[in-house]
Amino acid sequence: MSAETLLFLSILFVPNLLNLASSECRLRGNNTKWTEVEKQLLQRLEPLKEKVHTTEYVNEKDKASYIYKVGICKGVSSQDPMSGAIQITKDNDTIYSLGLINNTEVMGGSVWISLQYYGGNNYIAHCTHKPRLTDIMIICDESATTDEFRFVEERREFDKELCFYQFELKTAKICPKKEDVLSFGSIFCIIFFSSTGLYFLFGLLYHRIVVGAKGLEQIPNYSFWQDFGNLQADGCDFLCRCGSRHQSQAYRGIDDCLDREEEERDDQLLTM
Repeated sequence: MSAETLLFLSILFVPNLLNLASSECRLRGNNTKWTEVEKQLLQRLEPLKEKVHTTEYVNEKDKASYIYKVGICKGVSSQDPMSGAIQITKDNDTIYSLGLINNTEVMGGSVWISLQYYGGNNYIAHCTHKPRLTDIMIICDESATTDEFRFVEERREFDKELCFYQFELKTAKICPKKEDVLSFGSIFCIIFFSSTGLYFLFGLLYHRIVVGAKGLEQIPNYSFWQDFGNLQADGCDFLCRCGSRHQSQAYRGIDDCLDREEEERDDQLLTM
């Protein structure tokens, strides 16, 4: 294989290998395998790996300004591809690694995940010169349309034995998926309209093919549906109206008088 071919292959594959190596979280310490719970948590973090989150912070005590860059199982520094979080001092462009993605721990619940990077650059004047540590609290927020990232605090004043950088990321990408469950009313409507449609379909086919009916006579139970409105009216009348429907009249009409006179004449003819 020629030198030109080797050079071409190195240009083609080496950047991809470096990118792959800087986009996966690895366990810290002597552990070599993730537990099943940790694997599930890392799978939920997959949608967050594509983006590097950036935020600025001004320390009110020393008036120093910092830029923080944090990746989710993703390297954010070209100088150190394994750095999952870095701090840039705006005054002198000093860069500190706040933790490595190949020195990681993860824990969480149904609506939150805590991702921790260990093994950052050592403190110079704080925390007994221990390595820097980053804790990223990722919170489920179903109402969030975009990821909301912020720097919370650098904890180094209260407990010098436990110093860390705290970040918060609110996102809807880690929220548990809700299963669509039909309500009782929806199930009832589906069954009712499906049964009604099948009733009319098979009834129409039966009357058309077997009975040989034509026109409206093909509708199953056509006489019943023809009187359906009258039946409803009679039922409403029976339930909603009180008292007798036939009452004696307080006066006699002209027709009643004429009918009575005719009856009297007929009676006289019969007696003769």
